[in-house]
Amino acid sequence: MQTFYVMKLINFKNLLIIIFVTYNLQLHSMADDIRDFQIEGMSLGDSLLKFYSENEIKKQLSKTKTKRTNTDIKRVYFDISNPVLYGTVNIHFKNNENYEIVSIGGIEYFKNDMVACYDKQNQVIQDIEKTFPNADKSNLKIAEHTSDPTGKSNIKDIWFDIEGGQIYISCTDWSEDITEKYTWTDNLGVYLDTYEYIEWLSNLKN
Repeated sequence: MQTFYVMKLINFKNLLIIIFVTYNLQLHSMADDIRDFQIEGMSLGDSLLKFYSENEIKKQLSKTKTKRTNTDIKRVYFDISNPVLYGTVNIHFKNNENYEIVSIGGIEYFKNDMVACYDKQNQVIQDIEKTFPNADKSNLKIAEHTSDPTGKSNIKDIWFDIEGGQIYISCTDWSEDITEKYTWTDNLGVYLDTYEYIEWLSNLKN
């Protein structure tokens, strides 16, 4: 059974060719731009209003906690009832009338099973390396998660630079204390980020 992570849409001679980044599928085509990819049917640059009503978005915003005071970009998450793969999508969008998506992440949960999370992460990385053999990338590393002040939670991550943005892959291992306090679950995240979002996030950290 193949597991699908990121879907690429290519318009070639009026044919719509769908290529999946999977664990074992060999890829024969190079991607042009990060906006060619989808997570649960959504692409960067899409209006969030294509998928959810304004009332649904505002309802989820009220449930989404944040400490960030810069509201040029907002974050919201949605649980997917019938997912292709991801149980949750984490979305950042421009705070304007278009609700333009600038970052989208798919979350797959691995409760107390980081071995399985790391295995799938490695498979995703290998697929992306085949698709983008010349892409700049960071080293795969483990560090303390900044959302856990105790330093007991870890994140193992890597990013790939491609045209128009970055693909970021992470495995998060929450401590027992964090899991008990917030009910957060260990997870694999695959994120598509525009450079606009990355710059906004970087400015928040400065």
